[in-house]
Amino acid sequence: MENTTRENAVTEELEDIQEMVDVVKEDAEVTVAYMKGFERDQMFLEEGKELGRKLEQENTLREKNRADTEKNRAEEEKRRADAAVEEIEKLRKQLEELQKS
Repeated sequence: MENTTRENAVTEELEDIQEMVDVVKEDAEVTVAYMKGFERDQMFLEEGKELGRKLEQENTLREKNRADTEKNRAEEEKRRADAAVEEIEKLRKQLEELQKS
């Protein structure tokens, strides 16, 4: 149907449909309405793509912030653990000194 012309519209039904298609194609108002609709659809498509990009950027930023927060927590826990190890080592040395005396 997409490429139907009067020459290859071989049935009466196809001829009727082709006649309707020809009338619509020749109607300037239909063409203008189609173009406006097409432009509107393209605009919505672009707006949707832009919104998708913004949401993706926001999600990426949110995930980066969450990862940074987790990294900072992990670094703080490591500092605390290292300090605890140092304190244990210090206490062990003090205990050894006390046991020697």
